[in-house]
Amino acid sequence: LQVSSSRLLLTAKRCLTVKRRRRFRKLDEYDQYDAPLRLKIWRKAQEQKSFYAYAFEDMTAPEVAETVFLAVKIDITSEVFWERAALAVGDVATAFSPKHLATACWALGASKFGSMATANALAPAIGKAAKEFRYADLAIVIQSFARSQIFHAPILRALSRAAQDEQRFNAKGLTHITTAFATLHFRSDGFLRRLDTWALQGGVSRCSEEQVADLVQALASLIDAQPAFGVAEGDGSSVDGSVECSAVGTTLIEALGRRVAESADVFEPPELLTLI
Repeated sequence: LQVSSSRLLLTAKRCLTVKRRRRFRKLDEYDQYDAPLRLKIWRKAQEQKSFYAYAFEDMTAPEVAETVFLAVKIDITSEVFWERAALAVGDVATAFSPKHLATACWALGASKFGSMATANALAPAIGKAAKEFRYADLAIVIQSFARSQIFHAPILRALSRAAQDEQRFNAKGLTHITTAFATLHFRSDGFLRRLDTWALQGGVSRCSEEQVADLVQALASLIDAQPAFGVAEGDGSSVDGSVECSAVGTTLIEALGRRVAESADVFEPPELLTLI
C-alpha cells in the first residue's frame, strides 16, 4: 500500500477519530500517579484534619513532593496553597531525587498551577536528572508540562534528548510523549527520528487504534511546525531550517497510513478509506 503522507495529515486535521470501546482500563507504569490513593493514607489525613503537619519551610525535599502529590489526590484547589507549594517546589528543586522530582512535576501539571517561574526554578534540576529518570517517569514529566501549557525550551530540549535515547518506551509511552510535544508545538527532529526507527522495527503494529489516531493527529501538528519554532537543538536537526520536514517522520507516517488502511473499519469518517 502506498499512502500519501500529506493526505494522511490533512485527514487527521479534519476529523480523525476512533470508535471508543468500553473496556476495563488496567493501570501500568505510565499510570502510576493516577492510581487511587491508598485507604491507609486517606484515613490518616482524615484523622489529622490536615494532610501536612507543618509549614513548607520546615519540610525536606521528599516531604514537599509527597505533600503536593497528596494535595492533588484530595483535590486541594486553594490558589494560596498552590502558590506557596510552587515556591516550595522551586526552593528544594535541586535537592529532589529523580523520583521526587517527577512526583512534584506531575502534581504541578495535574493541579494546573504550574508556571513559568516554577519551570525556571526546576530547569537546573530537570536538566541534570533528565537522563536519570525512569522511562515511565520521563514520559510523565514531559506530560506534566503539556498539562500546564508551559513551553520552557531548555527543559523540553533536555527531556527530548533523554527521550530519544531511551529504548524502553512501549507504544503507550511514545504516544504520550508525542502528543505532549504536539500540545506544546515543540518539534524535536531527533525524537521524530527515534519514532521513525521505532516504526521501522514494527512499533506501529503494536499500537491500539486509539494510539494510532493520537499519533497521526500529533504528527499533523509536529510535521507542519516551522523549523525555527520549538525545534530541539543538539539532536541532529538543522538550526537554519535546511532539513526538509518530509525527511523527518516519513517512515512513521507511512507506517501509520498502512495501519489506518488496515483498520479502517474502526475509524471515522469512512472517507479514510480513500487514503489507500
